[in-house]
Amino acid sequence: MSLNEMAKQTLSGGDEASLQLHHKLLAGAFGATTAQCIVFPFDTLRRRLQANGEGGAPRQYRGLFDCAMQTYTREGVGGFYRGVWANCVRMMPTGAIQHVAYGQFKTLLNC
Repeated sequence: MSLNEMAKQTLSGGDEASLQLHHKLLAGAFGATTAQCIVFPFDTLRRRLQANGEGGAPRQYRGLFDCAMQTYTREGVGGFYRGVWANCVRMMPTGAIQHVAYGQFKTLLNC
């Protein structure tokens, strides 16, 4: 939400009332996508740990730190970001719509 607000301030020059819908959508897409890129490595570790030992397969990781170390050792930093582009493509329209809807409901409820 903070990134969305900062993007709206930048696009509006400080006058949010002058923002048009496409500016709000752009700010929402930027905020959501940037936030996803920041937390994506942690999401990657979470998904790998959830799938660890699935279907009776032997467990590959002993815990979070072990998962992070094995990922880095085998794949480097890029291993933490595997799939980030597909996630960004999904997040752009989703985040844009969510942030605009949030702003509209906030205005309707006078919050």
